This record gives sequence, structure tokens and C-alpha cells, in this order.
Amino acid sequence: GGCLTCHQTHKSGDPSKQEFAFHLDKSAPSLCLTCHDGSDKDLIATHDGQPFQNAVCTDCHNPHGSDAAKLIRPYAHPPFAGKMCDACHQEPKDGKVVLGEEGKQALCFMCHVDKEKQISTAKFKHTLLDLVDTCTECHSPHATDQPRWLKKPVRLLCGDCHEDEASSPVAHKPVETAESCAICHDPHASDYPFHLRANIDDLCLTCHGYQPALNKENDKFIAFGTIALPGSLFETLRRIPIRSASDRGHPFMRHPISGKNTLAPAKGDLTCVSCHNPHGIQHGQKLLAIQGTNLCLSCHGNQKPAAADKTSGAKQ
Repeated sequence: GGCLTCHQTHKSGDPSKQEFAFHLDKSAPSLCLTCHDGSDKDLIATHDGQPFQNAVCTDCHNPHGSDAAKLIRPYAHPPFAGKMCDACHQEPKDGKVVLGEEGKQALCFMCHVDKEKQISTAKFKHTLLDLVDTCTECHSPHATDQPRWLKKPVRLLCGDCHEDEASSPVAHKPVETAESCAICHDPHASDYPFHLRANIDDLCLTCHGYQPALNKENDKFIAFGTIALPGSLFETLRRIPIRSASDRGHPFMRHPISGKNTLAPAKGDLTCVSCHNPHGIQHGQKLLAIQGTNLCLSCHGNQKPAAADKTSGAKQ
């Protein structure tokens, strides 16, 4: 029947509501149930008797087209794809969905034992895991368009909470890739602060080092053992001539790059992020946290002028 079967060309309103965000006649499931009879026995059986009538149908189904039967979105959670609904669902009660383990993280950990171990043993875990006892804040338990069953592309998903880091107009190149934030950060837990995959300098030098610790595999570079990055990301990458365990060498040979910041102790230890913003900046180049000489003066501006020797005129 054409696009206007579901859409109204000029309909607008609160963009947080599906109806207006996509210019729909009405939101799902009401729109879907205009054609699909929610009381049809075959449709109920297809959904394993679960009360789908109040679900958002487009979470699992692509309303326009799909390579999968029933218009299922491309990344289907294995229990969902295998029609093993009872792995997570119990019999509905009073017309409502009932989940095992009350739908908490423990339900997911029944299969994802590795994640449970990682989260329970790591020094730092994602704060969200303490705030919300469910994995479905980020992951779809059924089907989605995103790898790893994420509800949104990585940058948009992280940006829901970390808006400042994800919205810089001049972005660090990895942030703009499909893996985005998950290249440097482990989204679940890590032994390094900020959920990083390594300490700050080693993390940066994995890509920017003089001898980057990357293995080429099918035109992909594998970082940190698990993250596959496109080879094109490294075509114009600036390599910094610093070898492992060095404490000097950038931006010039004898400039310190690690250890205590003796010029501005309040700024903490020297690392790559002492000068660079690893996510992005509003303007300027090289992701410098402060542009121009003000960056140098943020440390060196605290130095007192050398005293003059009154007898010889030489500076001490």
C-alpha cells in the first residue's frame, strides 16, 4: 500500500515518542495491530504464548524488510533465534511477562559465565551495573540491528549517559568507527581506571607507538587481543617514536611523558591525556586539551623566573 500506509509525511511532535520520531500514524504495537490480529491463535503460538500485544514490535522486526524470515532484525540473540523462549521466560501471569531470576543480571549470567567472572573480579566495573540490575539497559534480549545485540550503535548508546565525551565535533578517529568507545574502554569491567583496556600510555601507544603492537589479520588490526580495527584507520596515523618503558620523548626528545608532574603537581602524573583529550575537542588540532601556548603554560607558567646574579649579570 505504499509508505503512507503507516507514515504521515508531515506529522511531528515530541521526538522522544516513536509516533513522531518516525512520522507514524500511531506508535507500535497499535500501528502493527491495525493489520495483525493480536488474538490470532497462530500469531500467539508463534510468540510461544507470551503477551506480545503490548510489546514494541519493531524492537525485533524490521518494518520495511529483512534477509531473515518474519522480518527479524539481523542480530538475533541465540535463545531467541533458536525459539528457546523458556530459557528466559516463564509462563505469563495476569497477562504480563514473567522472567527467570526476575530479569536481573543473574538471568544473563546463567549463560554468560565469563562476563559474571569478569565483572566480579575486576578492580573497576561500569557504574551502570550497580545502578541497574539488568543487562537489557544496553542489550536487546531478542533481536537488533547492532552486533553484540546492542540496542544502538556504540557511540549513540554510550552517549545516552556520556553525552559530553560522545558529541565532540572534532572526534578522535576511533570514536567515529563502528567499535567506537569500546576500542579503548571495556564496557563491563576492567582492572584499569575508566574501564580502559590498558594503562593510559600503553593504551595510546598500542596504535600510536613507533612499533605498534598490532597483528594484521584479513586487512584488520587486532588490538588488545580482541578488538578488530579497519586497516584504513592506520593509513594516516601519526606514529610517535617512543619505545616501551620510555619516560621521555614527546613532543620533543627530552620532554617527560610519565612520572610525577613536578611543575604542576595538582594535575597529577604525566600521561598522554595530560595534554590530549582522548575523545575529541570543540576546535583545533591534534586533540590538544588546551590550544596554543596556553597548553605549555598550564604547567610551565607556574615556574618562577630565574634569579639574576648581581655580580656577574649571569642568571642562576
